[in-house]
Amino acid sequence: MSQPNINDLYTKLRKIEALSKSTTFAGEQSTAQQRARELRDKINDLEQDHLPNLLKKLKTLQETVQTLAIAGIEVPIQLKEQIQELNEKIEVARYRAIERENKQPFKFSIHDPWQRRLFMAMCRARGYEPYRLKFQRNQTLMVYVEPSMQELIWNEFNEAANVLVSYLSDVTASAVRDVYNQEDREANEIVGELPR
Repeated sequence: MSQPNINDLYTKLRKIEALSKSTTFAGEQSTAQQRARELRDKINDLEQDHLPNLLKKLKTLQETVQTLAIAGIEVPIQLKEQIQELNEKIEVARYRAIERENKQPFKFSIHDPWQRRLFMAMCRARGYEPYRLKFQRNQTLMVYVEPSMQELIWNEFNEAANVLVSYLSDVTASAVRDVYNQEDREANEIVGELPR
């Protein structure tokens, strides 16, 4: 027996949920709600297996493409289309997996105002609106996000923040040289008596 199509199951689930809302009989409503719960559980089980299977198929196809390239054989259009279709299915499966997670508020503390602006821009680019509670300090940012995204956003931010610090350091050094005609360096360390 073949595995049911997840999209078909979602369609069936929407119909059952609509039926449970439209019926006025308590018995029918209860039965429809029970069927909807069972179907949701089935979809969740299938989707947990679905993404790894898609990734395995994609890896196999990519290995085939590599083998053909090494042999100097042109990759057939059908194979390219299969890879494109798999990539689209993987994107949908990942999106649904993230949707299933419960969003939670996460607290971040970023003291540097430039890095804070960078972090907020990165969050907004992903569709998350950073906020601050009235009593919280200026360096505190809250983001309502899925737990799996919290680490991803933070790691991505740290990489971008390093680039920003390096860029600002270069701009400062250039300004010191151009405006004050001085070398950009740290203060001297003095051992012994202080100069007068």
